[in-house]
Amino acid sequence: MDPRKKKAAELLRSGHKSQYQVAKLIGVDRATIGRWLKSDEEFREEVSREPSEEELSTRARGGLADLVPQAIQLLERALSDGDIPANKATMALNVIKAAAQLSPSVSDADKTLAQRLAELEKQRLDGQVESD
Repeated sequence: MDPRKKKAAELLRSGHKSQYQVAKLIGVDRATIGRWLKSDEEFREEVSREPSEEELSTRARGGLADLVPQAIQLLERALSDGDIPANKATMALNVIKAAAQLSPSVSDADKTLAQRLAELEKQRLDGQVESD
């Protein structure tokens, strides 16, 4: 299969891009995507096939990686200002922990921040730190 078709099928299968967005990304007209869907059985099958375990894992890592910077900002605010509800801080911590388990690219600073927040969360649960 043509590399552009393969990439288009992958993007459409992910469900995150419209035909227009996919066409723009791969450098074809949107009508071309429609034509492929209508007349190219191999392309249609590629678009509709179930994602492999590897593809699902890659998506999960990518989604978590996208959330890590937001989680870090929230945790930094929690540590410096203390004005973040405990449940939000806990969610942010869980995002960083999950990303660290799935991806070795999470930096040592991110891991240290997550460890510090885990300590604060433990103190909060033990009644030593106030929460919202």
